[in-house]
Amino acid sequence: FGNLGAQVSAASPVHLWDDRSASPTFQQGNYWGRQCPAPLFVAGTDSSRSDAVDAYPFGAESAWLAGNGPGCVLLAPVFTSPADQSYLANSRPQLIGTAASGAAIELREGGVVIGNAVVSGAGTFSFQPGTDLPNGPHLIFAIARLNGLTSAQSAPVRFVVDTLMPAQPNITSPTSGFVSNEATVQLTGTAEPMAHVTVLEGTTLLGAVGARSDGVFELNLVLGAGSHSLRARASDLAGNSSALSAAVTVVVQTASTAA
Repeated sequence: FGNLGAQVSAASPVHLWDDRSASPTFQQGNYWGRQCPAPLFVAGTDSSRSDAVDAYPFGAESAWLAGNGPGCVLLAPVFTSPADQSYLANSRPQLIGTAASGAAIELREGGVVIGNAVVSGAGTFSFQPGTDLPNGPHLIFAIARLNGLTSAQSAPVRFVVDTLMPAQPNITSPTSGFVSNEATVQLTGTAEPMAHVTVLEGTTLLGAVGARSDGVFELNLVLGAGSHSLRARASDLAGNSSALSAAVTVVVQTASTAA
């Protein structure tokens, strides 16, 4: 370690440094005796004190407790957006993450480099593809490079690009012209599997339900007396909406209206 110096005051932080500034090994004033970029230092992990600040921070695991420094550790980038395993209606999604400040980020899919970014001073990076990603599943990895160091590959961010409009739903029951003697009417139909189905009268939302894996949906509606023109719309997991279904007319005829 050479000669260590310390500046201690009543208030945090405690500043530590190596005074062998003339030594090629210690020329940056790193008290571990290694030259590592400041963003790699984690107080409390790379030192025994959470309030310790290195004059030239070091990114090694428990080096303070071990009494030596195995070398700089450049942590893998971490994706923060989009959410893992999400569905996106955008074919050029913005990929956002965190990594060591100043690092160069390389983004890959299937071993192919799809883009690059530089980490800001706040430790964040973002990248938006310049061309449309095809519809379907995507698996993106990132690696960081800084001061000759290369990180391990990040955990992937997985998402599905879906820019296609869902198929128009179909109300199969009741058939148009159906007359009900009760206010509660069961609506049955088909839509894209797992789609979110809304039923409307004009612009008024009457109810919503999820289609099953086979595409069938069922919904009980409570309708007032009189004639009702009902339509359904489907939205997929990415938020794309279908065209409205063909209208089905239902007439609710209670005892009072029949009289």
